[in-house]
Amino acid sequence: MDIGSVHAGLKVHAKNRPNDVAVVYGEQSLTFQELYGRVNKLANSLLEIGVRKGDPIALYMRNRIEMMEALYAISTVGAVSIPINYMVEGENLATLLNQSDAKYIFVESEQLEKFECIRGRLNTIVERSTILIGSESEKAYVQYESLMNKGAMEDPGVAVCSSDLFAILFSSGTTSEPKGIMITHEKNVYRILRSAIDWKTGARDVMLITVPIYHAVGFGLVFRPAILGVKVVITREFDPEATLQTIECQQVSQAFFVPSQYIALLQVPAFSNYDLRSLQLLVSAGSPLAKEVKKTIVDKFGCGLLEFFGSSETGAYIIQQPKDVIKKTASVGQQVGYMEVRLLDDNEKDVSIGEEGEFAVRGPLLFCGYYKQADETEKAFLPGGWFKTGDMGKVDEDGFYYLLDRKKDMIISGGVNVYPRDIEQVLYTHPDVLEVAVIGMPDEKWGEAAKAYVVLRESRKQSEEALITFANSHLANYQKVKELVFLDTLPRNPSGKILKRQLRKEVNVMQ
Repeated sequence: MDIGSVHAGLKVHAKNRPNDVAVVYGEQSLTFQELYGRVNKLANSLLEIGVRKGDPIALYMRNRIEMMEALYAISTVGAVSIPINYMVEGENLATLLNQSDAKYIFVESEQLEKFECIRGRLNTIVERSTILIGSESEKAYVQYESLMNKGAMEDPGVAVCSSDLFAILFSSGTTSEPKGIMITHEKNVYRILRSAIDWKTGARDVMLITVPIYHAVGFGLVFRPAILGVKVVITREFDPEATLQTIECQQVSQAFFVPSQYIALLQVPAFSNYDLRSLQLLVSAGSPLAKEVKKTIVDKFGCGLLEFFGSSETGAYIIQQPKDVIKKTASVGQQVGYMEVRLLDDNEKDVSIGEEGEFAVRGPLLFCGYYKQADETEKAFLPGGWFKTGDMGKVDEDGFYYLLDRKKDMIISGGVNVYPRDIEQVLYTHPDVLEVAVIGMPDEKWGEAAKAYVVLRESRKQSEEALITFANSHLANYQKVKELVFLDTLPRNPSGKILKRQLRKEVNVMQ
């Protein structure tokens, strides 16, 4: 059954609610009718310059209203969106663009210098297939607004099916090199509809997007106006106090933040001065929230908190509903009804309740494979269509799942599995600790031992020895912290995930 395309609903909302605001970005806003008209103009112009159905088109920019327009237009002509992490540059950027086979690219002026440094190394992108947003250039680039103004406002009429490839999302690469995750229209529509049910989202909701749109979560949220009819408020980047102001001024009802953003919001000195009563639901993912942080969010924001667990490959397959956040604080939630979940041992056999295993997932939200990486795709799946996530967890007798860690992050000390998250949770209970990341380091006696990287709260002072003593007094012998280092900040990607592989590189250099 063809369930349609990601963009198809925009036409309906433009007809039924033409004057309702679809998107706000700073001082800019577009109604559904205005957005639909601009998307059609851009889509028709893309066809005029040679874009064809199935063409891969990259986007290299921070959050902005033009990124939303471009994504909708790419979908409308049946091309394939490839949003690129705006922090990638140099050889990594050239490799990523060549790996994606992108024929065209949208680049904002702020990223142009980084793009021009590698343009000569690109296989398929040339000056005339580069669309520049935000300024003019002496080069033969296509100017975004000029391209927009040349297009007709009528629907271009390209037949786009639910089975057509919609996007290639590159993984964050926190534990390995990025891979191109292929998503069809059907997968993305289903992911958005299922999340709407789980979040109880209605057409009158106002959704805040502060996470990068190139990331899987931000990418999904930006298409909610077309599919659900909601209004989205997009910020260029995340600023804690400005975010609280936006929630108050725009009467935001639902907002998604990653754990590091919640920590920053709770640190705003004037937090209590803002009227946040419009908020009905806060959502978190990316990495599990620490137990103490969950309790503080519920207490200070005074609205529901929902946590989900998944990946770009799987979508959300475990959800912690607001009613269970305090009751089962350490859990990431229960299995959703539309996905199958297993926990497997090293022999790919199901583990029992309370035992540790690797998550394997099957269901309609799953991606279609890694782009041009058939071997990686084959390795990731078990017979029967089960995708191995690389995440370790366990389940209790009530069906609540507990994330232990990434399999690649696990420390093996004296032959015993040590999960960094268990150690991190202990350190988070110390009143002076703001953030923490634990990795394995070589140890002559045990093979590996735990090393902690800690960010202290502002104006707090602690010695490494004192914090190690505190942590080890609450840990089993095999979990004990051997070394602890203070940092001003933890290395993160723009979506908020801690880059533990960067910390590991530093450890390896020191050995």
